[in-house]
Amino acid sequence: MEFKENLQIMIDDDKLHAYLFYRGEPNDTIHEEILYSLLRNNNIKFGTQKEKILEILGQIKRSKEKFLKIKEIIVKGIPPEESRDGNYKLLISLEPKIPITKDGKIDHKNIEYYKIVNPHEKIILLYPPYKGKHGINIYGEEISSRDPSPIPIKIGNHIELIEQNDGTILGKSKIYGVVQFDGDTIDVNPDLIIKEDASIEKGNLHFKNNIIIKGNILRGLEVKCGKDLIVEENIESGFLRVLGNIKSKGINTGNMGIIICNKNIEASFIENTRIICEGNVIIQSSIINSEITSHDSIILTSNKSKIIGGRIVFFNKLECGTIGNSSQIQTEIYIGYHFHNQQILNTLIEEFKKIEKEITALSDELLYYKNLLKNKHHFSESTKKTILLKINNFQKLKTIYLKKKNHIQYLKEHIYNHNAMIQVHSTIFPGVIFHYKGKKFPIEKTMENPKIFIDTKDYNLVFN
Repeated sequence: MEFKENLQIMIDDDKLHAYLFYRGEPNDTIHEEILYSLLRNNNIKFGTQKEKILEILGQIKRSKEKFLKIKEIIVKGIPPEESRDGNYKLLISLEPKIPITKDGKIDHKNIEYYKIVNPHEKIILLYPPYKGKHGINIYGEEISSRDPSPIPIKIGNHIELIEQNDGTILGKSKIYGVVQFDGDTIDVNPDLIIKEDASIEKGNLHFKNNIIIKGNILRGLEVKCGKDLIVEENIESGFLRVLGNIKSKGINTGNMGIIICNKNIEASFIENTRIICEGNVIIQSSIINSEITSHDSIILTSNKSKIIGGRIVFFNKLECGTIGNSSQIQTEIYIGYHFHNQQILNTLIEEFKKIEKEITALSDELLYYKNLLKNKHHFSESTKKTILLKINNFQKLKTIYLKKKNHIQYLKEHIYNHNAMIQVHSTIFPGVIFHYKGKKFPIEKTMENPKIFIDTKDYNLVFN
């Protein structure tokens, strides 16, 4: 602060403004140089408002008032531009998707707790940080703008970032997967990973890729998996449809539902479970009181492994330690049987019978028209069109008939595998019944280190 006659210069704390104070009578002797001298004495080098200074001087010199009180800004610095912190906006909701039934109630079993996205789906919009331009104070010194905070989220895997015209950055999913957001990082995982037990309380699981469960699959849960299902503990639910492989510590569904697997199953044990598997069933220790159908092989890898109770159906090979037990619990083994082909065959035979009836009926009709034609019967144009349609339909049915006939023949030849193998390392107990081509071969006495062969001549089993 400095005084020059009745003039005073005051500088604010942020050094961005200088004020001129004048208290006194009008005075026509004060000139411009006096004010500039005051500014120089205060080391003010930037932002002088020349027009404002001239305006104030004019007021001091020519005012009609007896006493003046003037306070005006005569120097202005440039404040630093405001910086903008980084930020983001989610373009999807991570809240559970709650389906409503037709009667308006919440479908608790099918609440979607996991956010699944498709390729190219918009996920997040990023607002990059912006550092404002520097300012200049009245001393001509640069004033740095505030350093902005970075975007408070990291972009993980499988998210494509696209810069927009307005400077924002759009994040899209590169793949089909599950959005994972832990408050620090967001990414899209191609696998659905559940770090605890999977239960009906968290909704059924329907996912096109792998499902990985760190705990158990608890009873009542429905799982539809488009690739592999990996369960680090046990599977207790029998409502599973898996297009890939199944790997689990153990399987015991309490005879509820059925597990259908399009590839292979690997587990330590299976108990009280019904399974249909297109590939191999590979078990370490035991299969107890279960119905297992494999369209390939069932392999129990331990020499001390056992199959007790239930029904075992396989197409290529069965290998285990022991079948049955000393209590003679009934255990049925179907050798070289393709359950799925049999089911398809049964359906095709029914369809084949219907087509045969249609062909027979059409054949009789066309024969009737043929006889009329021989007798030189005159047909109307409408009747001719009807006959032509029936001929075309007859040809189509014959084509379908031949295809189904060939398919039926193929399936009949591939329902039983005459080269199927059984390898039992230890014992077969009474109570075990082998089935082959509709014949039963019950075991009447304990067999140690047995060897079983298929007699392809009479399609019998030979035990040694």
